[in-house]
Amino acid sequence: ELSARPMLPSINTLTIRRDCIEGHRMYLHQRDANSVAAAGGMYHVMPAGVFQPAALAPAHQANDFSLWRNIQREFSEEFLGNDEHDGNSVDPIAYDTDEPFVSFERARQAGDFRVFACAMVCEPLTLWVELLTVAVIAAPVFDALCSDMVAVNEEGAAVSTEAGCPTVGIPFTEAARERLRTEPLSPISRACIELAWLYRHQLLG
Repeated sequence: ELSARPMLPSINTLTIRRDCIEGHRMYLHQRDANSVAAAGGMYHVMPAGVFQPAALAPAHQANDFSLWRNIQREFSEEFLGNDEHDGNSVDPIAYDTDEPFVSFERARQAGDFRVFACAMVCEPLTLWVELLTVAVIAAPVFDALCSDMVAVNEEGAAVSTEAGCPTVGIPFTEAARERLRTEPLSPISRACIELAWLYRHQLLG
């Protein structure tokens, strides 16, 4: 007899720095196999994380029941190296007053930080449900929001074509896309990149 189990889908976001002059860039994460439960040792889109509240108290659940707020928390952790919201917080996150969330929301309202939901898939081996999303951030806004981007965080290291400069990322080009076919790229990340490339004119136009 099958028993009902709660489902915690993961949100996997391919981040693209939109720069029509010097070229768009995308950001991947080489995940530390000793620190993550999935895609260890592989390149994975960043940020990525389980859709769940910052803590289990009812106040947190109501406050955090938002795909956008979940993505904001993962950006804060993986790009900026801030502490993970691991369930130990007592007070709900003040998204309206605390940084970097205020700046994230201001950029979104201005149309400079856009997030698109592209697909929901089920991993055939793990049966995990995965939401594939793309975040497109205007270059000047990305540079301001991520000026303190960390090269290494608790889950792994940012992938960049320029050592020591995580904000450089990887070119979002046909050549880079083909090159990644030979790299240890997680299946979910490959799907995100392929979808983003397929709809690149709509996403970046």
